[in-house]
Amino acid sequence: MTRKQYEQQRYFNRVQRAAARALDLATTMTFREMAADLFRCFKEVEEYRGHTPQYSAALLLAIVVIGLLSSENNVRNIETFIKNNPDKVKEYLKMAGINSKLGMPSDSTLLRALHHVDYLDLLAIVSEWSDRWFASSSKYRHIAIDGKALRACLKKCFCGTHPPYILNAFDVDSGCFHAQIEIGKKTNEIGEIYHLLRLMDLDGAFITGDAAFSHADAMRAVVQAGGHMACPAKGNQPNLEETIRAYIDDMRIEASEHIAAFSDEDNGVVSHGRKYWRYYEFITKGVDELLAETDFSGLGHAVAVVRRFRQDIRYDADHTPISSPVEAQTVYYVIDTASISVEEFARYVRNHWAGCEIVHYVLDTEFDEDLSRVCTGNGMQNLSILRKACMTILKAIRKNTKQMSYHAIRQTLRDLGGIPVDFLKTTANTSSSSQADKKMTG
Repeated sequence: MTRKQYEQQRYFNRVQRAAARALDLATTMTFREMAADLFRCFKEVEEYRGHTPQYSAALLLAIVVIGLLSSENNVRNIETFIKNNPDKVKEYLKMAGINSKLGMPSDSTLLRALHHVDYLDLLAIVSEWSDRWFASSSKYRHIAIDGKALRACLKKCFCGTHPPYILNAFDVDSGCFHAQIEIGKKTNEIGEIYHLLRLMDLDGAFITGDAAFSHADAMRAVVQAGGHMACPAKGNQPNLEETIRAYIDDMRIEASEHIAAFSDEDNGVVSHGRKYWRYYEFITKGVDELLAETDFSGLGHAVAVVRRFRQDIRYDADHTPISSPVEAQTVYYVIDTASISVEEFARYVRNHWAGCEIVHYVLDTEFDEDLSRVCTGNGMQNLSILRKACMTILKAIRKNTKQMSYHAIRQTLRDLGGIPVDFLKTTANTSSSSQADKKMTG
């Protein structure tokens, strides 16, 4: 056996072992209880039809979730999957006490359910379910807010002029989904953030967002609801940015002892051939007087500056590192509380973008949200909510299988279907490779 063949065999064995671990984990009681609890919550969704339907709204929503968990991303493929695997689907539904003695619904029936179910009703049910299973252990619950476009709906929905946007709010530490709202054609993110904030419990939460949310009224709404917020001041507020910059420069010269500094250069992240690190400065002294003449008067009690650095990692022919120029960016912040340390502030700023990139990357690459063309009625909102509910379940599985990708876990759930736990226990003594070969039939 050559070295290349040995490496290939070693890779395939590792993939089989990882798939077997995910296969075992997918049938644990934790996963079954999460899925069953979600399906039971769907029974609280208000029926959108005035007569007794053949398929209830709870059954149709549960089937969409089963299809999404089974690696199907559009309604037509979900219909094909459930009709080819009726026993697996009925086993899933049986976990939640939903008995489906009839045949499986068509894709048009599933689409009508997505179009007509009240998305605010579904949002409240799914967010409450998500909160029950995930609880943040941080001092403040870190909630990140960021918008996301569904570009495949651009021509179909707005005649090629403006793609629909969905404003998302999620817990960065636990991955818990909180709320979402669609951004209308004639408004923007700051115009809809007030409606989004009303959908969430902000008591004890720390809100972060990009420069589009740097508005005093947004911070006032968060503070009145019992939360805290950090607003970046960039080019959209040049006067506020210049005021904070001049004040921090003066403090460095006259009272540097009142500046709390922190740097993560020693733990700089190396990714995709680049190195990233940041330098933070946090000031609370004299901030109330500094912001007295601004819109943040009485709201901001601390200011901060974040310097982001990026350096490309280059090598010569001998694989010796070559010095390359360092790119820098400076961002100023207004924070409504002085009770956090500079290290905590650094974690909130750093984790905001990390959390947003992970959520958006998974939704686009794994669930094909950017390619979805469902936009009639409440379909876009409801389907996006169900995708995030599935992502919450996948996160729970992935915690114990850190080497497994979301795609591998979904493929395993697709092949596994609704195999009872008792059946898995009878095969627990078999080898990992035989388990994967026997049960992964895809």
